[in-house]
Amino acid sequence: MPRALLALLLLAAPAFAQREYGFDNRKGSGQAYLKPDETVAKMKVPAEFEVKLFAGEPDLANPIAFTIDEKGRVWAIECFEYPSRTPKGKAPRDRIVILEDTDGDGKCDKRTVFAEGKDFPVPEERKKAGLGAFDLASGIEVGNGGVYVGAPPYLWFIENKDDKPGKIDPVLKGFGSEDTHETLNTFQWGPDGWLYGLHGVFTQSKVQSLDGPETRMNAAVWRFHPKTKKFEIFAEGTSNPWGMDWRNTDGQFILACCVIPHLYHIVPGGIYKRQAGASYNPHAYGYINEICDHTFHKESGWAHAGLISLDAPHIPEKYRNSVIFGSIHGCSVKQNILKPNGSSFTATRGDDFLVSGDKNFRPINMKWGPNGDIYLIDWHDQMPCHQAKPDEWDYERGRVYRIQVKDRKGKKAEDLGKLTSAELLDGPIVTAENPYLYRTALRLLSERQANITEKERDKARILAGLGAADTPTRLRGLLASIAAGKHEEVRYTDDGFLESKPAELRASTARFAGMNDPRMYDDDPVWAKTVAERIAQLVNQAKTDKSPAVRRDLASAAIRLADKHDVTELVRALMKHKDDAKDPLIPYLVWTAYEKVLANDLKQKDAPQVKPGSEKAGEALEKELAFLAKEAPDNIFVRDVIVPKVMRRLVATGDAADLALCVKFLADVKDTNTREKALDGLVVALADQTVDAPAEWKAVRDTLLLEPKFTVPVNKLSVSFRDPEAVQRALGVLSDVKKPDADRAEAVRQLTQLKAKEAPDLFRKLALDGTEKAMPVRIEAARGLVAFDRPDLPKAVLAKWKELPPALQSELVNTLAARKPWAMELLKAMEAKTIDRGLVTDNTVTRMQAFNDKDMNALIEKAWGKTRKTPDELNKLIDKTRASLSTGSASFAAGKKVFENQCAKCHKFDGKGAEVGPALDGAGRDIEYLLANVLDPNRVVGAPYFVRTANLMDGQTIQGLLHAEDDQSITLKTENAVLKRIPKKELDGPVKVAEKSMMPEGLASGMTEQDFRDLIRYVMANPYLTDVKVVMRPTTAPVTGRIPLPETKVTSATELVFEVTTAEEVKTTLQLVGEDVVRFSVHLDGVAQGNGGPNELSVPLTLKKGKHVLSMVVHHTGAKAWASAGLLSRYAMLSQPSSK
Repeated sequence: MPRALLALLLLAAPAFAQREYGFDNRKGSGQAYLKPDETVAKMKVPAEFEVKLFAGEPDLANPIAFTIDEKGRVWAIECFEYPSRTPKGKAPRDRIVILEDTDGDGKCDKRTVFAEGKDFPVPEERKKAGLGAFDLASGIEVGNGGVYVGAPPYLWFIENKDDKPGKIDPVLKGFGSEDTHETLNTFQWGPDGWLYGLHGVFTQSKVQSLDGPETRMNAAVWRFHPKTKKFEIFAEGTSNPWGMDWRNTDGQFILACCVIPHLYHIVPGGIYKRQAGASYNPHAYGYINEICDHTFHKESGWAHAGLISLDAPHIPEKYRNSVIFGSIHGCSVKQNILKPNGSSFTATRGDDFLVSGDKNFRPINMKWGPNGDIYLIDWHDQMPCHQAKPDEWDYERGRVYRIQVKDRKGKKAEDLGKLTSAELLDGPIVTAENPYLYRTALRLLSERQANITEKERDKARILAGLGAADTPTRLRGLLASIAAGKHEEVRYTDDGFLESKPAELRASTARFAGMNDPRMYDDDPVWAKTVAERIAQLVNQAKTDKSPAVRRDLASAAIRLADKHDVTELVRALMKHKDDAKDPLIPYLVWTAYEKVLANDLKQKDAPQVKPGSEKAGEALEKELAFLAKEAPDNIFVRDVIVPKVMRRLVATGDAADLALCVKFLADVKDTNTREKALDGLVVALADQTVDAPAEWKAVRDTLLLEPKFTVPVNKLSVSFRDPEAVQRALGVLSDVKKPDADRAEAVRQLTQLKAKEAPDLFRKLALDGTEKAMPVRIEAARGLVAFDRPDLPKAVLAKWKELPPALQSELVNTLAARKPWAMELLKAMEAKTIDRGLVTDNTVTRMQAFNDKDMNALIEKAWGKTRKTPDELNKLIDKTRASLSTGSASFAAGKKVFENQCAKCHKFDGKGAEVGPALDGAGRDIEYLLANVLDPNRVVGAPYFVRTANLMDGQTIQGLLHAEDDQSITLKTENAVLKRIPKKELDGPVKVAEKSMMPEGLASGMTEQDFRDLIRYVMANPYLTDVKVVMRPTTAPVTGRIPLPETKVTSATELVFEVTTAEEVKTTLQLVGEDVVRFSVHLDGVAQGNGGPNELSVPLTLKKGKHVLSMVVHHTGAKAWASAGLLSRYAMLSQPSSK
């Protein structure tokens, strides 16, 4: 019998693992609640540490955020609105509590309610809308005599009047809350005196101070200055960040994301890989990647929250290169070990730092505490995620734990606020092993800045300059000098820090000089000389510094400085370091800064000459291109990183003169490798476009074609430039059946782009006649037909309809739906039953509705039906489909085919498919998840996945997800990850946005019940073991994994035997779940492995390479007993005899 390979991946486990780990989004853990002390007793940490309870219910419930003040007291937000928002007409229920240990025994013994939602004033704009003061509270930090509270749509500041709220004012507005678990969060004071926070990708915000400019934001790290009230994006991208800390040894930020990838090194000005959507910078041309070389989501869920860096002197040395972060679904705290990688890190997997035996443990965030302990808040709930129903949440429980070095003696927290500035400098700044102490001291110094004496400021500078002191102490001195100094007295580069031996100190000096010195952005002419000197020092440092970490921070400084100053020389100096071309951070940062240089040059080109002796229009830009042409041949940084992006940036202006400069660059540069990179950039920039060729193009083209390796890119550019020869060349490739299918399909795309007169008839023949055997060519021809307005196309298509293969029919439906007259004929054919309704998805219907034609809409209703099922109808469909899963077996191999036919157009899974919607490898693929998301894909849709519909002036309608947008064009990603770049001048009105998924609700209507079972079998995470012998009788369990057990009135034993083959040694866990099961006992190849129950058992196994027999004796009773079995394994590739 053939064997079907099962990739048993660990994303979000099915029922057996849900019960064990509690990481199914819609189901509770199934475990009863434990008392706080009982939860602590079930926690395991390394031998060097121990866990203590600081506070629990009834003193705390639903802690979503917390901080610790200068008195060592915990301030926590109790969030009762999550996962919803405050109902209209109601006051928020969230509140802020203060938890205090008054006797120094390490436990909270005093609780104070500081403020409640009803205490907040309702701003006029909210009052008019009938809304309460805020939607829900999710961030908190103390400082400046009060507390900052993140509660969308506002960042609030509340005065602290003897632990009672004084004045409550919003200081920022415009924070979104569309996705309530991606709101502003993780507030903390940075090493530079700014308040930092995080923000998720699926919440859209337009943040502004009450009288300031608006800043658009979704996935981002942001910061706010408490004195200047300035708000800005510190770094952009990632997914749903919820946890960040800065390292004590170098001040670098490490960030944890809720979903995969889970760990990033965050630097100022960085633009990072996103979970979805596009950057607000249309000229980023590439994103910084995560630093982790692994994932955790395949074994313990994907929701990570909270992070702290363990690089503190009092922590055992073996952990000081580690960061730890919570795993909400995994009921644990994970550990990553940071290893240097150029200017950044690689995060490798470490042993779990904390493992809880309490399945209701939900770690949310962590902070350093007064005695060097790590304080950790636990939301504590049976429900792991926001997708549970609000009435299923627990609103009575919440905990704070202390993770401390074992046997470390605690004491009552000292009130640091009572220390003088001199005492703070002599005490916590110099001597503190504990990050809480010196970080709190830094905050207090910053708040007292106006009253700090020059003697005290000198004390901080001297501390930073002590060559004999250790690097962290000197870094704290530098931070203290910044916190304590007025900006005209903070010397940054003057005190010799840029020449200091520790690279960490030089890097921090460079970063703060560029990012935090207000003089660099002041228009006061008094500072002009100082600013020029500072920039000159930074340029010199960039030329000579051997540390990539310093060059990284110089590049970040250049990004910020470029908004106000000419940083050309600074960026050029950074480009000179050829080895940085492969650095994980520096190339992206340098390009971001250099793009601003180019943007300024482009503005100068378009501006009138206002000063005698100033550069002529375009002269600065020409100088830059000359510099690149000279530098690139011997510098891979310039050649490979910068040149292609410069070509793209110049083409993006849409100015023919800028395109001509690109062609001139090709002519001027003689190095073939540089020409190749420039060509690559131009091909990407002009993809799917046709423009007038610059005057020099023909001569340049002929020269380039003398080099064989330039043939392909030059031919592509010839298409974009509408060369007459391009049509004949494409026709020749297409007609040559000996050419590879990919080359011929590309020829179809080129003829479409050129609008060749021969194309419509040729494409029709290729798509419809059946003489063409290459399906990729036929499909591309079907897509290409949409570009040509031929009224007779529907008639020709329908005449051949029954002869066409399903894949081609699907493409032709999309083609016919793209033009109004064709769409009418498509609907008529559906009404006549010529075309099956199942081939037409709700997205196709939405595209036709965009024509806004009354007759067409009536015909849609008649031929296709309603475009949206009601929630009740969808729930009934889900219930019916769920029941069908138990009526038959399923095939892994058949499910793979269903996926390829139905899902691969938009989803990537197991290395196959197109990336339009989210990759399925990162989803919680249990049965309930798949039922809901396949049958009701619009239940939860994030803004980056909203469908956009563009109507074109030539009558076409194009629908897809936003991929990119700049001033000249918008690019939509359609099915099969096809990119459609649309010049904005060709749009017939604004692009419409529908808050719905690209995934059609009608997807399952094209599947049989067997198809759906097979699909579930293929994509499900941790599919059950289904080939089993029950009392030695071979049988096959359904995809739900339930194996019925013989009816019995007394406890009886039934043996289940599974055969499993492994390609290599695998360490895994056998999960057994049942109903009316008294006890399980497990044997592997005849050797006892474990026993237990009732109804659940988890057994670790090591499977050597080869065939194995797993036998389980199930002791059960009753008429409805059943059991199921599955294997969890991080990298397991196992196989079972297939039922088909």
